[in-house]
Amino acid sequence: DTQSPTVPVAGATVSLCAQELPPCHVVTSATSGSDGGLTLTVPNNVGGAGATGFLSITGTNLLPELYYWSSPLSELATSLNIATLTQTETSGFLMLASSQVGVPIDLSSHGLVTVFPTDCQGTFSGGVFVSISSSVSDPTTRVVYFNKGLFSFDAGSSPNGIVAIVNVPPGPFTLTATPRALGVPSSTVQGYAVKNTATVVFTPVNE
Repeated sequence: DTQSPTVPVAGATVSLCAQELPPCHVVTSATSGSDGGLTLTVPNNVGGAGATGFLSITGTNLLPELYYWSSPLSELATSLNIATLTQTETSGFLMLASSQVGVPIDLSSHGLVTVFPTDCQGTFSGGVFVSISSSVSDPTTRVVYFNKGLFSFDAGSSPNGIVAIVNVPPGPFTLTATPRALGVPSSTVQGYAVKNTATVVFTPVNE
């Protein structure tokens, strides 16, 4: 299902991409119906046993999105509820974030990365520090933790585990998740940032 924070999104194009790094090599695609729902069939050879590709989501007035699932797909069927942002919602988010983060946020030349640390049950995990590394550094890149309309640089301030990384240079990146309770890195995942695009990544966390 594709949905904005408030309503289902009809007419969104969701493409299954075969490789882990853009550009998207489309394996199959579908368009969401009036309820925001659609079905994609994942061929067995996408990424090998347990597919590890990603989804590309586009649509009229939507912020383009790349969606990386947290672990290889091995089940016969799985259901994903994917949140999307309209351009209007994105403008509001960036205005709020800029006022609290302390640097201008520029999507015209940077990507936005949203991270959801999750445990083995798929539940969001709070208190997880996230760091990002990429081949191109940018002094304006910021990792912030979001809770109830407020951004903070303290992972403990986000009990729901929502992490936003703003002003990410286009290109591949690596995320490292470190649970505060554990004190050492628990997992690393790779993704790709594209300008004027949101990249959504789920990081498995072992606590």
